[in-house]
Amino acid sequence: MMRFGIKAANICLVLTLAPLGAAWAADADPDNGNFTALFDALIRNPASVDINLRYAEAAAQRGDLEAAITALERLLFYDPTDARIRLQLGLLYGQLGSYDVAQTYLKPLADNDATPEPVRSQAADGLATIAGASSPHQLHGLAFFGLQYQTNPAAAAGSPVFVTTGTSPATVNTKLAGHSDTNVIGQGAATYSYDLGTNDNDKIEITGQGYVARYVKQLALNTVQGQLTAGPRLGLGRIGWAGATVRPYMIADYVQLAGAPYYRGYGAGVELDQKLVTGDELTAGIGTEQANYHASQSFPAVRALNGRIDRYSIGYSHVINEALTLGVSGSYARQNTRVGYFNNNDYAVNVTGGYAYRPGFGSSDNPWHTVLAVTGHYIAFDAQDPSIKLGSKQTDWRWQFSLTEIVPITDTIAFSAQVSRDILSSNITNYAYHNLSFIVGPQISF
Repeated sequence: MMRFGIKAANICLVLTLAPLGAAWAADADPDNGNFTALFDALIRNPASVDINLRYAEAAAQRGDLEAAITALERLLFYDPTDARIRLQLGLLYGQLGSYDVAQTYLKPLADNDATPEPVRSQAADGLATIAGASSPHQLHGLAFFGLQYQTNPAAAAGSPVFVTTGTSPATVNTKLAGHSDTNVIGQGAATYSYDLGTNDNDKIEITGQGYVARYVKQLALNTVQGQLTAGPRLGLGRIGWAGATVRPYMIADYVQLAGAPYYRGYGAGVELDQKLVTGDELTAGIGTEQANYHASQSFPAVRALNGRIDRYSIGYSHVINEALTLGVSGSYARQNTRVGYFNNNDYAVNVTGGYAYRPGFGSSDNPWHTVLAVTGHYIAFDAQDPSIKLGSKQTDWRWQFSLTEIVPITDTIAFSAQVSRDILSSNITNYAYHNLSFIVGPQISF
């Protein structure tokens, strides 16, 4: 039962989080990626309104806002009164973070009764967006609500029989083993930041994650989980390290199972983030957490896991082209517990690929996203469990696969569907399990 509880407490860490972390490159440009041909055409005919507009649109979708602005300002040189061009310039300067310049383009459009209504309305919306973006207080996040079906939500043992020391084969409690169930889930993640107004863009940053699951039959798996981190994010430009930030933070975790406290953790860490001019990003982190488990009627022996968990990680995200991104990360976790044979080293590698595309139908202007993720763990325990007749220490291999489709409905609302597979193999066959999961529901970004 104790191992079942460990898995149940961490379900929230491996399910449906891909949408929370997904940030993909812009969708493919309207000229089927022929950006170089557009540039060559612009060199041959720099005064062409059509080519400049197409080039500016393609450049903006590629994330090259400076190139898009240059093309539009070239057009504005030939026709300084064109409201549509001034609108697009204002919006692009706003995306670039040049809020004062953006307002010089947008405010006259919004205040002038002679401005065509669609342009005037978009200019007013742009000014409202700039007002929010220029505030030192920023809050962004995502919430998901849905239904989930799992073939083995408790991650219960593949076999109910243990060969124990000094006794006949013993059968463990099989109330949860291999039973499927349906549950409703709600989860969210948010980041609040306060800009300190320094030249290095220093901020105070607070992040929060929450997860709630309610099962139809296996009430012992009902889960409430929350995590909070807080600390400053400091720009390293002050020491000549352009594009890099460092964030020391404090962390607090809480998990409740079956209506009773299950886990409380607290600790600290440091993370480093390096943004590259290509759009790629490199991250690294180190952290430690004191783990305090709480015994309950459902999980009476779980206090044996009390101890410290140390984590190390490194990750790299790469923009392949306008539609494809690839993320690779590695981590190492060391768990020290009260009982020596539960101490273990967990080595993990994760690969995530994202594809942004337009299906050719539907009313939303936003691209659809397909996210494929694969994670592999190798877990080696320090010592043999003395209650089990086995001539070696426990070693596990765990594989997690997920495929997620995100279908936008509006700019802030999307429909998400995910299928995932969780497989653990062990040299102690009783500990092996597998679980197949299906999740559907809406998600809201803010």
